[in-house]
Amino acid sequence: MCGVTYSHVSEALAEHRTRALEEVERLRDGAPTYKNGQLHAFWSMQFTNASLVLGTG
Repeated sequence: MCGVTYSHVSEALAEHRTRALEEVERLRDGAPTYKNGQLHAFWSMQFTNASLVLGTG
């Protein structure tokens, strides 16, 4: 894994955290379907995990 640095990983995680938050907000505005509930759970966990790794909340 040449060229992979801590800052690159941190940037990628920060972008992923932002994307996850955007998806959660989008799903909250959508129809309350079973599928959207599953997606909401998935993106909520993605947001939580990225936040934990980055040490943000």
